[in-house]
Amino acid sequence: MRWAGHVARMWETRNAYRILVGKPEDLREIGWDGMDWIDLAQDRDQRRALVNMVMNL
Repeated sequence: MRWAGHVARMWETRNAYRILVGKPEDLREIGWDGMDWIDLAQDRDQRRALVNMVMNL
């Protein structure tokens, strides 16, 4: 999450920033809810749920 905070403060033209905040249009067609990483980082409960889900894969 520290890395996400670092990237969130980068210039908008940096590739890491563009990847972090990008919202590809085709993902919405397969059920992606549209939440971006910055919003997720702000929501502690959702962030913990995501981290736990990924750790249990």
